Amino acid sequence: MAGRGPSVMQYVIDSSYNAAHSLPDEQNSHVDAFFDDLTDEDILSVLQLFWYETSNIFRNNAVRKRIEADDVSVMLEKTEDLNLNTDMASGSDYSIKIFKLARDYCLTCYDAAYLELAMRKQAVLATLDNDLKEACIKAGLQTL
Repeated sequence: MAGRGPSVMQYVIDSSYNAAHSLPDEQNSHVDAFFDDLTDEDILSVLQLFWYETSNIFRNNAVRKRIEADDVSVMLEKTEDLNLNTDMASGSDYSIKIFKLARDYCLTCYDAAYLELAMRKQAVLATLDNDLKEACIKAGLQTL
C-alpha cells in the first residue's frame, strides 16, 4: 500500500464502498484512490453484517451475469486481503442503540449499525450511500 503520510487513520467501510472497489463495472476512481492510498497503519473496520452484504452483492451480480460465479471467491479473498477488522458487537443493548440511531437519523437499522461503529471508533465512514452520508454529517462524523 502506498503511503499517505505518518498519521494513522481509522475507517469504517460499508459494502457499497467495497463493491465499487471490487466489481469490474462499478469502478470508481475516488474509491480506488482511497484504497491505493491506504497505509499499513490505517485501520479498516467493518460490521459482521458487511460480510453478508458483500456476499449478497457478489451473488446478485453473478445471477445477473455481471460477473462469473467462479470469480466470487477471488473477489472475497481480495476483500479479505484488506485486513479488515470485523466488529462483533451484538445483543439487546447494542440493538437498542442501533434502533435509536435508526430512528433519530431516519436510517435502516443496517445503516445505523455502520453509523454506530463509526461513532464508537471515531472513524471516517467510507460509503456511497447518500442517506448514510447525510447521517454522518449530522452526527459530526467525516465521510468519504
